[in-house]
Amino acid sequence: MDKRILKQRGGQYIRKLRKKAGKTQLELSKALGYDYYSFISQVEQGTSKIPSEALGQWAAALNVDLREFATRLLEYYEPEFYQAIFGKRKLK
Repeated sequence: MDKRILKQRGGQYIRKLRKKAGKTQLELSKALGYDYYSFISQVEQGTSKIPSEALGQWAAALNVDLREFATRLLEYYEPEFYQAIFGKRKLK
């Protein structure tokens, strides 16, 4: 699958988690310490990705399990690494 499409799907996954947590983009950006919500928008659109050093912060802000969150993002952001570690990818 095209990496651009995977990043977009990753963004949709983040948006779904944000909405499930009951937060707006602005509320999430403030919880993460960002001055503007534009980065949240870019992540959700698939034009940017969550920096690996911020995974724990994002997982906490979205009220999700860090390991599950990081594993899912690895599948979206780095599908070759995911496949090397876990074998067959779940995403199609």
